[in-house]
Amino acid sequence: MTVHKSIRSLPKIERHTIGETMDKEALILVKLTYLVRYAQQTQKVSILDDIIQRTDFVKILLRILLDLNIMPIIVYTNLLKKSEEIGKMASGFKKYIAHR
Repeated sequence: MTVHKSIRSLPKIERHTIGETMDKEALILVKLTYLVRYAQQTQKVSILDDIIQRTDFVKILLRILLDLNIMPIIVYTNLLKKSEEIGKMASGFKKYIAHR
């Protein structure tokens, strides 16, 4: 939800382009996190790969907003930490499943 709140402060053009994309990706990540919990063992790795890829994509979008001086560094840092945490958790869970 932090992503959604942060998007509201973006200028109109960025809010309706990069912001909407980030918002959609965040919602998809929530959905995938829910799905991986109930997926069959064989499907979990592919869902986790999707989570990792989407998290990396969100990080790229955040970096673009920072580089264009559209997003304050404090907001960028906060969102980046959360994105990295999601990616690390998904990677760790993927390794755990692969070794089972």
